[in-house]
Amino acid sequence: MAVKLYALSTCPYCMKTKKLLNEQGCDYDAVDVDLAGEEEANRILDEVYKLTGRQSFPVILIGDKVISGYNPEEILEALRSEK
Repeated sequence: MAVKLYALSTCPYCMKTKKLLNEQGCDYDAVDVDLAGEEEANRILDEVYKLTGRQSFPVILIGDKVISGYNPEEILEALRSEK
C-alpha cells in the first residue's frame, strides 16, 4: 500500500497524523514541506494545491484516496480499504 504524507514540521495536526500512522504500523513517505528547499517546497505546494485546491496540511494520500486535514476516522477507513 502506498501512503504519502505532506506535512509541516511544526503543525500539531501533522504530528497527530504521523502518530496515528505510526500506531497503525503503516509505512509511509512523509515530506515536511517547510524543511524542503525553496524550489522543492514550491513544487510540493503546487502538487498539494492540484490534489486539494488548497495549500493546507496535512494531506495524506492512501492509494488513490486524498485526505485533507487530520481526520482519524477517514484515515483509518482508507487504510483498512487498502489492505
